[in-house]
Amino acid sequence: MKSNENSWVLITGASSGFGEEFARQYAAQGKSLVLVARRLSKLEALSAQLRERFGVDVIIEQVDLSSIPAIIELHEQLRERNIVIDVLINNAGHGLQGPFLDQPLDESLAMIDLDIASLTALTRLFAADMRARKRGHILMVASLLSFLGVKNFAVYSAAKAYVLRFSDALHRELNRPGFSRHLASS
Repeated sequence: MKSNENSWVLITGASSGFGEEFARQYAAQGKSLVLVARRLSKLEALSAQLRERFGVDVIIEQVDLSSIPAIIELHEQLRERNIVIDVLINNAGHGLQGPFLDQPLDESLAMIDLDIASLTALTRLFAADMRARKRGHILMVASLLSFLGVKNFAVYSAAKAYVLRFSDALHRELNRPGFSRHLASS
């Protein structure tokens, strides 16, 4: 395996869907990966495939990203291991479908914790490192539902609207002249 000058891509929600596809795409480019999700067996299978097919370094981290302390611990552990995250892909999330009043409150709040609070914490921690190095990229995964409130997806639409607006604001903050033209959210 080869290390890409200690430059890594961190992908949340990497065990399936877009996260898995992002992992495959970056591995094909020879990038070292940190794959984060709750489902360890899926991460292990994916990392073995990527190592074998592309010869890249892959670190897997089983983390419940709805826990802010777990996110802080992940950040600290990667820093202690001298893992430099140059690309953060905030992909983890889930959505509830059905009438808002029929959804259990704890499930709606858990979705907000994952889709909003965790994304904010991850971005804050890793963007600060990127700012100090004057380089890095952040990709936020939202949804077409972020553009309007959608019946039976009330909380999900609102959460993804947050992701869209947060991304837009960060793009304006982090892409300003004199800051670093290499640090921008997408």
